Amino acid sequence: MDALLRLPAAVQPLALQYIALFRPAKSGLSWQRALKILTGLLDLVLPGQVQWDGCESRPAPPQLWAQAMQATIDRRPEHLTNHNYLRRTAWEMAASLAAEAERQREAAAKHRVHIPDRDDDAPASDEERAKVKQMFDLFKRTL
Repeated sequence: MDALLRLPAAVQPLALQYIALFRPAKSGLSWQRALKILTGLLDLVLPGQVQWDGCESRPAPPQLWAQAMQATIDRRPEHLTNHNYLRRTAWEMAASLAAEAERQREAAAKHRVHIPDRDDDAPASDEERAKVKQMFDLFKRTL
């Protein structure tokens, strides 16, 4: 129960259905095996990342893991022996999250103002000093 309760809230309701997929065909799942499965699930979910088959690591918040678990439960693969099916499902789902994060980074980069580098050893020109003073004065007025 402790391992189950340490899972994020989004994942907890699906955990028992998920570990049932590991049940052997002609017998029940031992408590020791159930604990091992839950511990492995904890190790997957808690870092907030997912990696598959040597590819890049992708962000995977608990809600994504819950969606991947639900998709795995819905597909009902028989006699799972490890978490690879879940990991691959989560990694594929995380692709859209990673793509959205990249789109947001690109959009933010488009709106940044580029300030060209200047020689740090050179003193600021009178024009640069005037611009800085103008910005400082404007800043003070907005406070």
